[in-house]
Amino acid sequence: MARMFWLTVGALFARERRPAERRRTGRGRLSRTAGLLLVLLALVGSYLAPRTEALKVQRVQVEGADPGSVPEIRQKSGVIGESFWLVRAGDVEKRLEQLPYVSRANVDRGLFSTSVSIRIEERAAQAVWRNPSGAYLVDDTGLVLQKLVTTPRLPILEVADPRPLRPGEKVDASQIAFALALYDALPVELRPVAEKLKWDQGKGYQLVSSGGWTAVLGDATQSEVKLEVLRRVLARGGVTLVDVSSPTTPYYRKGGR
Repeated sequence: MARMFWLTVGALFARERRPAERRRTGRGRLSRTAGLLLVLLALVGSYLAPRTEALKVQRVQVEGADPGSVPEIRQKSGVIGESFWLVRAGDVEKRLEQLPYVSRANVDRGLFSTSVSIRIEERAAQAVWRNPSGAYLVDDTGLVLQKLVTTPRLPILEVADPRPLRPGEKVDASQIAFALALYDALPVELRPVAEKLKWDQGKGYQLVSSGGWTAVLGDATQSEVKLEVLRRVLARGGVTLVDVSSPTTPYYRKGGR
């Protein structure tokens, strides 16, 4: 009798659990179905997004660059007509920083936007490297930025090497450093007439002026001492050639060339 009682009670509890189990099973199936739908929607979205015109980059705004460089920067970025979802700012920045005149690029594609903003930091032109093949803008590291048509008012270093140069190539950085240091150290009265610095394998550096005189400096040592001696010699007037390669025993010539 007792056994029958417990069997009856057990059956009642078993019947009470079955609806709860069915509810849990139903919820599990619903969750799995919803998960599958989300995955399907993500796959469809990833397929359609790159092909949807409304989500393609239509405008590129460039700041900080020379106006003449903007078309090349836009083309180099490679984002016009690209899907917003496929634009990777880091990759675009790396491409832009391959341009010789670009020191740093920062790309902002915004959020769900069809325009991309590009901020450019350009390398600063510090000097002109001139050789028989032409004149080139260079920065303080000797990196060639561009070939020139007209010469700006920057320190000019003229060399005999006839090799044509392309943007992105490098010239002798130590020579550029010396030229910049020399121009900075020029006495105030000599700066307006200092036309160019020449490098000759035999004579070394020569400073050529628009005032009719040429100064032989020799090597890159004792430049400040040499410039002071040069200033004193030129103060005598009528000097056309000064050799201060040995500043303790300078030589100068008046009149003629």
